[in-house]
Amino acid sequence: MGIGDWGLGIGDWGVGPIPNPQSPNNKNIIYNLEIEVKIIYLSNYFNHFNMATTYMYGIIGAMDREIETLVNDLENKKEEKKFGLTFYLGKLKKYGVVIVKCGVGKVNAGRTTQVLISEYGPKFIINTGIGGGLNEQLNIGDIVISTDLIQHDFDVTFLGYAKGYMCNGGNKNEPTKYIADKDLSEKIKKSLEKVKGDRNIFFGRVLTGDMFIHSKEKREELVKEFDGFCCEMEGAAIGQVSTLNNVPFTVIRVISDLPSGKGPENYNNFESEAAKLSSMALETFLEE
Repeated sequence: MGIGDWGLGIGDWGVGPIPNPQSPNNKNIIYNLEIEVKIIYLSNYFNHFNMATTYMYGIIGAMDREIETLVNDLENKKEEKKFGLTFYLGKLKKYGVVIVKCGVGKVNAGRTTQVLISEYGPKFIINTGIGGGLNEQLNIGDIVISTDLIQHDFDVTFLGYAKGYMCNGGNKNEPTKYIADKDLSEKIKKSLEKVKGDRNIFFGRVLTGDMFIHSKEKREELVKEFDGFCCEMEGAAIGQVSTLNNVPFTVIRVISDLPSGKGPENYNNFESEAAKLSSMALETFLEE
């Protein structure tokens, strides 16, 4: 970061031509000008830094329907566009938040998370949305809060590594796990218990991959191979980037479908309702 980042030039202060630095009479002018430049540089830097650390929660959803209720409920809403993404800033219930739609899939999720952290510096990241149930205890409308996350489609087993191992250190004989923040997850669950109605709330392992899981066979494979509780397409990438930046995170998923091979109508029937439930679940937590 430099003075040019704010478009600052000598002419911006109207000082006219640059004094001759060789002239003894101009040494004080040059010195004072240097001090002025440094003060303005530091002032802009710290203003930028303070603005980036005023948000408690960064909230990410993959689709419009996963964030629209949250965005509509923002107080003092401000919209900013950065790097092709639209960020919604404001107050939600008791907290300052930044909300963004990342798009579907791991690459979209990962790059959005990095921009969110770099530009706004939230203290926590929460990924909210819908997912497919893997564990047999789950029913449509139930809520899963992540304990850890694995990228189930990362496969270098040909080279002797475990499936899901990300080749970034650690035990190569087991999949790489991104650990959700336990305190944050427990606080969310405690809040949701008060309003859950007939829905069940579980802690569980979330599996992420760039594929929609629809068959019973694939569902059984993921449970056997990774002990997955639910599946989706963004969470582990968000967890990976959050972990690399030392930002605590968690993932909330409302179950919209149970992979059974019955076709897209099984998903379409409950997708919108489940997305609204995920927003309601998050707002309930933010009221505490």
